Amino acid sequence: MSNLATRFFAIVAALNGIIVVSSSSRSLSLRRDIGSKDLLYNSPNSVENITTVYYGSCDRFTDDDPDWLRECSIRRVQASFSPDVNPIEDECNITLLCDSEAGWIDTDRIRINSLSRDRAVVRWHEEEANLEDDTRRYRPRFSVVDFSDCRVKTTKLPESQRRVYSLINEYAKGEGDFEVATLDGPRFSRLTIDAEGVITSKIDTLVAYQSQGYTPHI
Repeated sequence: MSNLATRFFAIVAALNGIIVVSSSSRSLSLRRDIGSKDLLYNSPNSVENITTVYYGSCDRFTDDDPDWLRECSIRRVQASFSPDVNPIEDECNITLLCDSEAGWIDTDRIRINSLSRDRAVVRWHEEEANLEDDTRRYRPRFSVVDFSDCRVKTTKLPESQRRVYSLINEYAKGEGDFEVATLDGPRFSRLTIDAEGVITSKIDTLVAYQSQGYTPHI
């Protein structure tokens, strides 16, 4: 992934709806209209095999909308770099839904990542305030979108009282699964999630902080 990133990039420009797919010697662009009510998302890990890029858009909050539900469209652009073939774009719709109506979805933390040529991972989390002890609950979620039939499988990570520091900003990806690294206070966890959204392994480790106010070295 790191070697690929030095040769290839994908940019989604929210202001004018341009997707640029480029390598050191080839590039193409796809222009589409982004609705005024849409929030646009992608991430550095949204590219697959140079010619495929994933991105998505979700509706913005309005005063009348529930905080615990967001409607999103996840899109895949496949490019051939042939002058006679236009880029192919398809999409799947997905609903992000909290466990209860007391929760809300932090739209600033939604990310779209590639899992394969046919699958993307939408990472998001819900928050819920506990009025009894004045704390917040954080529930990380990973929704695997299968573009062959638009099925969605959502994996729920364990609830946390702290904001999880790392949610696959950099993550290890296999042929049909991916690893998630989370840091919740002194507990570091590494989970493997398959293409069906099933947690197949989990490793928990306690880590020591170097000094107060600093995150531990992992």
